[in-house]
Amino acid sequence: MVKAVYDFYTDTSLDREGFRAMDVSDPRTFWRWPCHSRHVAPPVDQDMSQGVPDYAMWWANQHARMLRCSHCDIMLAYWPVKGAAVGRYSQRVHPAEVDTALDELEQEVHAQGIHSSAKLFKAKLEQVRGRVKFQQRHAMAAAAPPPVPPTAAGAEPKAKAAPKPKPKQPVPPKPTPPTAAMTTSTAASSQGPLRVPTVAPVAQAPPQAPSPRSPTTTRSTPP
Repeated sequence: MVKAVYDFYTDTSLDREGFRAMDVSDPRTFWRWPCHSRHVAPPVDQDMSQGVPDYAMWWANQHARMLRCSHCDIMLAYWPVKGAAVGRYSQRVHPAEVDTALDELEQEVHAQGIHSSAKLFKAKLEQVRGRVKFQQRHAMAAAAPPPVPPTAAGAEPKAKAAPKPKPKQPVPPKPTPPTAAMTTSTAASSQGPLRVPTVAPVAQAPPQAPSPRSPTTTRSTPP
């Protein structure tokens, strides 16, 4: 806030071409408590040819100079400083937040029996903004998907590969049941080489000479 007496008409540091008037989307502009449009008379133009409005106060920084209402803190006029590119961008308020702040502040000042001021409204507007941001963060956290396990920096989690089929083991052939011949052969092979018993030749008697035959007696048969 500029505390010293300020002469707008002799200030050559302002960029008159960058002038901005009140934001008509702001609920405080027309017929809204606490000013009910009294801060807009006389109207503010680029050169302020109609004089300084009622309930007005000057605010300034290194980027711009502003004319604000001392009751509701609305920006009546805005002039950037020459050579300050940042000064050509002014902050705009959210109409819904302003409406909420005005409603709550009106109830509080009437209950306490005090008058509204720009300082009270700025504090109430910051309170409403903080509440809105908290609600938005809470809603975003509730709608956020579950956290993903951390991975290497810059690496995306890889999908699990399908399990590789295990190679089939060769089935050994079933053993053949042993036969009688195989059993005898196996037993023989386990006892060593087969020995054939030797049979001694049988001695044969020498041939005998034929014995002399006795003369044959012829018997006559009686008639």
